[in-house]
Amino acid sequence: MKGKLVLEDGSVFEGSLLGGA
Repeated sequence: MKGKLVLEDGSVFEGSLLGGA
C-alpha cells in the first residue's frame, strides 16, 4: 500500500505503509 498521508499537525508522510519510509 503506497500513498500520501497528511497528519493532523500538517506534516506529510509519503511512502509504503508496509515497507518503511
